[in-house]
Amino acid sequence: MTDEKVIKMINEALWADSMRIRSRIDETTFAPPMQTQEDLLMRLLRDNSHTEYGVKYDFSSIQCVSDYQQRVPVSTYSDYLPYITRMIEKDEKNLLTAYRTEHFTLSSTHHRVPLTRLGVLSVNEYTLGTAIYTAEYNGFLLDGFVLNLLDCQVDTLTSGASTGTVFGSMMRSRQTLYEKISVPPIDVLMSPDVIKTRRLRAHHALSHENIAYVLCNRYGDFVELIRFIEKHWPVLCDEIGDSERASVVKEVMQVHAIGTQLVTQLWSKLRCIIVFGEHRFTSDTEVLRNYCGTDVHLILTGICIPEGVVSTTLHIDDAESVLLPDSMFYEFRHLSDKSYRHLLTIDQIKAGQDYELVITNLSGFYRYRTGMNVRVVGRYHECPTVELIDFDGMG
Repeated sequence: MTDEKVIKMINEALWADSMRIRSRIDETTFAPPMQTQEDLLMRLLRDNSHTEYGVKYDFSSIQCVSDYQQRVPVSTYSDYLPYITRMIEKDEKNLLTAYRTEHFTLSSTHHRVPLTRLGVLSVNEYTLGTAIYTAEYNGFLLDGFVLNLLDCQVDTLTSGASTGTVFGSMMRSRQTLYEKISVPPIDVLMSPDVIKTRRLRAHHALSHENIAYVLCNRYGDFVELIRFIEKHWPVLCDEIGDSERASVVKEVMQVHAIGTQLVTQLWSKLRCIIVFGEHRFTSDTEVLRNYCGTDVHLILTGICIPEGVVSTTLHIDDAESVLLPDSMFYEFRHLSDKSYRHLLTIDQIKAGQDYELVITNLSGFYRYRTGMNVRVVGRYHECPTVELIDFDGMG
């Protein structure tokens, strides 16, 4: 079987899986979201009632959302740190959650945040899965490699749980699949040598013409790669060797003006860039568009934080994203309200208003202040859509 057939087969399988995920989003957003939210919260409280945290706040006696809001306090990371320390250092279980903790991701403040298997699966499906659907729906995927620029650094704790980036954990769990379509190879992405990895990414990227889409944490990751190629293309071409591909790259680069359109000249089939770590368009976006031209589109994956996935985008070149009623239980503090005594639920928030997001997730955080402020901008079916205002990561 040729490489092209393997690539197409794998991308078709990813597409089929993404259709299942998109169907679930449509199903949960067509229904009144508050019912889904209540069902999720009651299940989380029931399943975790015998944990140390659940016993402390008597989860088993909570019968409704108002009970929960009255009995369980709003929390910050410092409330969970003693439990997390015991989980990491002593491999203690059943502290915050009865679910298996599979991964500890790192926050922007270098705190380790636990994610259960359900939490990792939710992030995987509602970021990568929905992005794959959006890309293929627009005809971007089926016949090319993926240029993978994600930070895939992952270590393993004595408990067996992984620690590092959640996307690295995702790639490792699907390494057998992605190593067949990923440029560069997965083992290059997992190397701790940052300088060597940057050069190898550029080398492998230039060596392959048949790239259909890019995965990266931030817009700047791809901009950095292009700038590295602009600076070092003669050496990179020598490394590729005496080949037709090297000749094509030389021909393109010899007439290229720094900072101008380049992407589709190097990779004629590349049509979309999937960005995981950006929740809105930034100054790097315009720089990237200069390199890409109008034929390459940006797909944001919604709002994803170390504690889980908050929302997912539905369209190309769009930062608006829909909340996911089965991903976490949401509460909202209107920014005009200085206290946390009267938090609102998903059925009470209004378009055009700004709120701080407080969450109960799938991994043992309850009524947790995320430090994230969002604006409600519309609806998708029955569910609110939001855009990020700012994020201080101080939860």
